[in-house]
Amino acid sequence: MKIRTFCLAFVFLLVITSWAFAGVEKVAVKGIDIQRENGEVFVRVLVEVWSQDGGEVYLQLRTDYEGKDFLTLPLRMSCAFPYQTFRFLLRRSDFRRVNLEDGLEEELPEFVAEKNIIAYVYEQKVTTPSGHTEDVKREIAQRGYALRGILAKGTKPIKWKEK
Repeated sequence: MKIRTFCLAFVFLLVITSWAFAGVEKVAVKGIDIQRENGEVFVRVLVEVWSQDGGEVYLQLRTDYEGKDFLTLPLRMSCAFPYQTFRFLLRRSDFRRVNLEDGLEEELPEFVAEKNIIAYVYEQKVTTPSGHTEDVKREIAQRGYALRGILAKGTKPIKWKEK
């Protein structure tokens, strides 16, 4: 009887341990570059992800214009290997201010020098409000989704090189 109990406890421990350590283990925003070419501004982002047994995370960039936050849509990074790098190229038009309740969808007018581009990597994207906090429900009503669990952050000030 003791051996059976011990074996069941051991199997239970193995199952719980493997579940707890599955998924994304570490994330790093390795670079944010801002370049202006032919009047167009490009934001390049490099993210490194380490995972065990796969998983997915979400990248979202943010900047400020006249005291208002402009965000990109969440960019999904699906991990199939223990180590992966993800590269993204974004334009000004990818940064938007959205409030679905008010029918607002505004594109970023311009990147402002000395403001920051901030990159966040989140562990979860929530799209259904049931069973969540009021904050999550409010974000879903405003944007159509809510992001939770910051895994990594990177910041880069917007600076234009003099020619």
